Amino acid sequence: MDNNEFEEEEYEEAQEFVTKINSTNRDAVFFAIDCSESMLKPDSFDIGNGESENNDPNIPLRSAIRAASEVCLRKIIDRSQDYVGVLLYHTRKHKNKSDTNHIYVFHDVDFPDVNRIRELNELASAEIDFNEHFGSSDEEFPLANVFMACRDSLAQLSASFKTKRIFVITDQDQPHKNNPFLRSAAITRTHDLAEIDIEINLFSINRPDKPFNFNAFWSEIICQDDLKKNHINTSGDIEVLVERVMAKESPRRSMFSLPFRMGPNDVLTFGVKGYVLCIERRKPLHQWAYMKAEEIKLASSQATYICADTAQRLLTSDIKYSYSFGGEKIVYTADELHELRKIGEMGITLLGFKPYSRFKFHYHLEHPYFIYPDEEKYEGSTRTFAALHQKMLEMEKIAICQVRLRKTSVPRIAALVAQKEELDEYGAQIHPPGIQMYYLPYAEDLRPLPEWSELTSAPSDLAQIAEEVINTLTIKSGFSPEKFKNPALKRFYDVLQCIALDKELPETYTDTTAPKVNAIRKRVGKKFIEFNKRILSTTSEIKANRQDLVYEVKSTRTPRKATTGAASRPKAKPVSEDGSVDVEALWKDGRAEKATIVDIKAYLTKIGHTVTAKRKAELLEELDSVLKQKYSD
Repeated sequence: MDNNEFEEEEYEEAQEFVTKINSTNRDAVFFAIDCSESMLKPDSFDIGNGESENNDPNIPLRSAIRAASEVCLRKIIDRSQDYVGVLLYHTRKHKNKSDTNHIYVFHDVDFPDVNRIRELNELASAEIDFNEHFGSSDEEFPLANVFMACRDSLAQLSASFKTKRIFVITDQDQPHKNNPFLRSAAITRTHDLAEIDIEINLFSINRPDKPFNFNAFWSEIICQDDLKKNHINTSGDIEVLVERVMAKESPRRSMFSLPFRMGPNDVLTFGVKGYVLCIERRKPLHQWAYMKAEEIKLASSQATYICADTAQRLLTSDIKYSYSFGGEKIVYTADELHELRKIGEMGITLLGFKPYSRFKFHYHLEHPYFIYPDEEKYEGSTRTFAALHQKMLEMEKIAICQVRLRKTSVPRIAALVAQKEELDEYGAQIHPPGIQMYYLPYAEDLRPLPEWSELTSAPSDLAQIAEEVINTLTIKSGFSPEKFKNPALKRFYDVLQCIALDKELPETYTDTTAPKVNAIRKRVGKKFIEFNKRILSTTSEIKANRQDLVYEVKSTRTPRKATTGAASRPKAKPVSEDGSVDVEALWKDGRAEKATIVDIKAYLTKIGHTVTAKRKAELLEELDSVLKQKYSD
């Protein structure tokens, strides 16, 4: 194998590592949706006339069910091993394992499938009469029973489910206002859920006339330490509900858990976990499936290497690797390759600190990892990590570390950059507090610019026009990747959804990345015209001033002596009055071949000749014919 195959093998190993993490870190989500009378009234939720842009009433219950449908759809495409369930409470009819009143398990926790999505979509679009099939009831009943029903379904799941979560969607801030016994029972039941690692996420819905009072009851359900993470306020916007549920749909799964070593002889060690907060979304890898059996089954792939000379099957010991170095191929075995990778221990080792100003934007080679303390293996990690994080922010320092994520990975040098917490106007977290880890480039990755390059500064008036254009078109709130969807990926997933749900594919779709030409023309159209005129005149002036400029390129070799001074440098191209290359002067001088295709076409068009040739040789013949005819006349 050559070095290209070696790099592909490393990539495949990384993909297998991610796949293994996903298969052993399954997620189970159980929606607990309040179906009380207020959740069915659009006028209690909407601002204005109670109608959305498509004239469909924004009913909180339907939007909650639509959010559950969106989660199922994403799971079935991206993470088909995860489970999703839907429970409705405050219903007249009931359906659950304990035969408890006012609790209807619409879908038990299981694999999401197409039929489930269709049923949820029908319920969300009002194709099913909710009052007829389920009914709504404001009769008080123990909320503890809802948590008990969720626990019965989630607790029996296998150990491969690392996260088990209950998504409660409600507008009731005091479900047991006048019954302290039921209130206490609900709080006790949530504590029982926490002991078996079942997490509760609250999606509270504000009413225009009555804001959701979190401290009235739910502050005792959700721990204050997890408040920012597990309480999402939709603030009266129905679309925010779906967006926030989708944002919480995919739990943060750690990519690695490593020791962080500091001091001489690694005297101080604490644990950290690494997460990927932002990465380019790509199309999922396709899988082969066997369709002829009664049940569709995924096929497992197996690679076998065959010798090209003997057509015999090659064993692992028969395969050797090679790496091109200095024009030669360095050959080594798989065992030698394995030993080469054993450089240093797994983990993050602190090498030192540098001022934050030394960290440049162009050092970003790939997406960063977000590291956070891990108390599971090293007690006291949070305290040590917090002290390091605070000092790095106070002193404006970055940490330089050696990183080795896996046994098979090569050690890398990385910069650790402390990050403050940022919240939006609703109190929801935008950026969490922690440390970002950026891989740094090696010296060979930093290539200097050619020595003959020089920067031509633009005039101050031209720079001022450009600055005004940029400031006008800059997004004031900052760039948010969530608002701009990849059109190719969106089309890909739309096709998958239509195939899965047996729908017609829409003929058109909105490309959010396309520039808003009309708005841009309206805001800075005149500035663009002024900028273009000014830059054309400036370019002509620069070309005229630089027509005799000669670039000198330094060389380590001894330069050859030229026969004459004139022969040591090429003759400059003549320039016409408008700043373009004077093609006619080049032809007179016998150097017409020095003109580019663009220059020749521009000249012929300028004198009113219709250009028919495409290749340079044909253009030169056409130019020669035109000019000979011109001067013969």
